[in-house]
Amino acid sequence: MQNVISLLWGKYKKIPIQAKLTIWTFFGMCMQKAIAIITVPIFTRIMSTEQYGQFSVYMSWMNIFYIITSFRLYAGVYNKGFSKYRNDRAGFTLSMQYTTTIITIIVFAIYLIFHKQINAMTELPTFVMVLMFAELLVTPSVPFWTVSQRYEFKYKSVLLATLILAISNPCIGIIAVLSTDNKGIARITSEAAVQVVFGLVFYLINLFKGKFKFKVEYALYAVKFNIPLIPHYFSEYILNQSDRIMIQKLVGLSEAGIYAVAYSAGMLLTIVSSSINQALVPWLYQQLDEKKYEGIQKIIVSLGFMILVPISMFMALSPEIVSVLAGPEYHEAVRVIAPITSSIVFMFLFILFANIELYYDNNKFTMYISMIGAILNIVLNYIFINLLGFWAAGFTTFFCYGVYCIGHYAFMEHIFFKNEGRHLIKSKWIIFITSILTGVMILFYNLNDYAIIRFTLLGASFVAAFVMRDKIISVYSNVLKKKK
Repeated sequence: MQNVISLLWGKYKKIPIQAKLTIWTFFGMCMQKAIAIITVPIFTRIMSTEQYGQFSVYMSWMNIFYIITSFRLYAGVYNKGFSKYRNDRAGFTLSMQYTTTIITIIVFAIYLIFHKQINAMTELPTFVMVLMFAELLVTPSVPFWTVSQRYEFKYKSVLLATLILAISNPCIGIIAVLSTDNKGIARITSEAAVQVVFGLVFYLINLFKGKFKFKVEYALYAVKFNIPLIPHYFSEYILNQSDRIMIQKLVGLSEAGIYAVAYSAGMLLTIVSSSINQALVPWLYQQLDEKKYEGIQKIIVSLGFMILVPISMFMALSPEIVSVLAGPEYHEAVRVIAPITSSIVFMFLFILFANIELYYDNNKFTMYISMIGAILNIVLNYIFINLLGFWAAGFTTFFCYGVYCIGHYAFMEHIFFKNEGRHLIKSKWIIFITSILTGVMILFYNLNDYAIIRFTLLGASFVAAFVMRDKIISVYSNVLKKKK
């Protein structure tokens, strides 16, 4: 055993620093997700559906305001800036932090003027809104610091900070919730307090590293770059998380809490799709550089079908997953997991299509399709939540991600044909994947009360995965090999 460990350690030490960064970043992301999911059963058992809904709605509003106050300066423009101003990265980081601080103070001043109207809209008291703005003021410092550390390949410090934050938040939250009867507010307060403490620490670190200097040039560059992307970021958020706000407004806090549990469970497998995407993009760009187009369709279609296997398994276990994550009062969440989980396939595909668009420097369509998807999501939610109940939001999410995916596919093919004079992926494969996915989703949605059939199909999925193991390993190994 000791020899095996020594052998593995020797191989690990030979891995390039870039690969180690990727490995530990992925590990940190998995641990974050795992801790969040592990603690859900605790919170759902010590909080009522209404109290859990209050916290989930707070987080939804928090994320909306975060787009405004942070201006998403920690996203794509931050990486661009690190390349453009590579000789003054600490100064660029601090200038971004100052910019988000200024925007947050301005938005907070607007809130103070219109606090009654905003409180009525969010259904959150002034105390909670002030907590939210305290969180908004300092939390952008964390992604600024994290990205800057990754550029310096300091993955150990990033992993440590990620794990401490991921563990501290739920642990302090559990203590706070158990200490009072006002459990929804207690969970909100504990979450905000942890984020403020961590944000303040990294805020000060960025201040000292940047030597307290603010460069207007950096701020203007970043704001101008991100202005056209803000509609996209808002639309993306609306498509991802606005459901629970609409459920709160149209049905109630209790139903918003049930939906939040289902959404958290349904999106768990994004860990799998994200890891595959991260591995696939470098290979994809390499194939495009070398004009080796024939293999791209085969790999993307194969991976699309392969992702269906774990998703089918997950859907087969929907009732059992809900019973583990939450108590009997959350049982209705079962109705939402199948469509939410199925949306992951569309997410996986449209990210790949969008990356091909970016390869050809065409990202304008991203904003348009995002806005179409968001508007469609709001309209369909309003109609069908009123008609059928909160669970309809899962199906509107599935449908809108399908529109999002097909829209990106059509535009990607248009851009590819314009540049290369040929098509990349035949439409019949997209139609086939969509049809199979929809069929599987409807099947498992209707089998929630039929455990024997579900477990039989689950066993068949395991057998299929085992029979196809060589094919699966071959496809993924091929990607990783070409990536090198």
